[in-house]
Amino acid sequence: MTPAMGHRRSCCLLRALMTAQRPATLIAITVLAQLWATATPAQTGARGKAAVRISTDQFSLHSENGQYFLSLNSSIKSQTVPVRNEWLKPSGAQEEQDEGIPFSTTLYSSRVNSFPIGNGEIGLQLSSFDMMTEGSMMGAGGRDVFLVFNPSDHSLHPGLIDLGVTKERSRGGGCFSALMTHFLIADADHDGNLDIGVVQEEIKCPEQEDWPNDPSYVQHVLHWYLFGPQGWKKEEEEHGWGDDYAELPLIDMYLSPVDFVAAILWRTHDPSKWMTPPFFTPAYRKRLIQQDKRGIPANRSGNGKYKSGRPADPPDATRNQRQ
Repeated sequence: MTPAMGHRRSCCLLRALMTAQRPATLIAITVLAQLWATATPAQTGARGKAAVRISTDQFSLHSENGQYFLSLNSSIKSQTVPVRNEWLKPSGAQEEQDEGIPFSTTLYSSRVNSFPIGNGEIGLQLSSFDMMTEGSMMGAGGRDVFLVFNPSDHSLHPGLIDLGVTKERSRGGGCFSALMTHFLIADADHDGNLDIGVVQEEIKCPEQEDWPNDPSYVQHVLHWYLFGPQGWKKEEEEHGWGDDYAELPLIDMYLSPVDFVAAILWRTHDPSKWMTPPFFTPAYRKRLIQQDKRGIPANRSGNGKYKSGRPADPPDATRNQRQ
């Protein structure tokens, strides 16, 4: 879908909503209008067009007495929508894996990435991250969850909630390991709705028992989750990279667990020097590389609230705020 088509679709939707003349609809109009007017074009593929609009301040996540709420940051009236806890927290085998670890994988940031899907609904990315502040394990981990918001009736439903742990790092037996999941959005199957692309990368400990051996870095192939009536589902066929994807920015993080560990192991944020150069380099990592060249040290924690790419909190306050 071209930018002009998307603009016409948004304008038509706004006119239809105005015709309804309902108070709740006015807030939906404001949400859609702000998403279109104030969101900035996302980082796109090398040959792509800046057609996807991603917002980082239209929604926020809060919790009270164990219940999560999504806030619509509207200029007309602030509204909250309850979020079901089972959408954000692990269950079954995943819950058992979380037991006993010295940090929480469900410490969610209040910040939310949002983007218009293309069918009048809005995609929301919620992200969690927590880390140890003491000990040699240097453990950290978090999750990413995607929900779908309908501005016409303020309803929420799950979009992609079964990804498990999407980012983590640890150190054991003198060996570092790390995982990071990067998210892209594009209309991969050309049906008018935005799909979610997933690129995972890992730093693995050697499989052999005769340590020490060098750890290895690998970036896995891109997988698309295609949007449908039940949210985003993993595709059966490969659709490739295309030329118009956009990156979803990191939420309350300056660098990923993989960048953190790579800087310790190889003393650089430049992935071309990480044994196996990757195909995809996210925008934030390109900034880290430029800072390396200018001799600007990166925040070692990789976690916290930032303005203009620099930490706004002192080193001992770099965790996500507990809601």
